[in-house]
Parts: sequence; structure tokens; C-alpha cells
Amino acid sequence: MLKVNQPAVSKLEQQVDMYVSSLRSYVEAVGGQLRIVAKFPEGEIATTNFSNVGEAESH
Repeated sequence: MLKVNQPAVSKLEQQVDMYVSSLRSYVEAVGGQLRIVAKFPEGEIATTNFSNVGEAESH
């Protein structure tokens, strides 16, 4: 589903730092949905402003 070979998937899984769009693609490819939540003493806020590069212009 990611349209990459197994070594590329392995490299992605071992990365310490990655783009949010890369993480989203990986999570969606294995059947999940990425949700980023910021936790504060006062409560939590789910971020909604992370989109794929170019996605906002095409929709």
C-alpha cells in the first residue's frame, strides 16, 4: 500500500525523526488513522492542521 520495497519500510520503521506526512502514510497503510494530541496540565488538544504537502491546494 505504501508503494515502496521492504528495505524502505524497514528504514522508515527505524527512523528516529520523520515527516508527519511519512508517518501518516505508514499508519494509514497498516489500517490506522494518525491523530496528534498535545497534552497540557489543563487538558488535551488534538491538532488538525497537519496536511500532506500539496494536499490543501488539491482539495
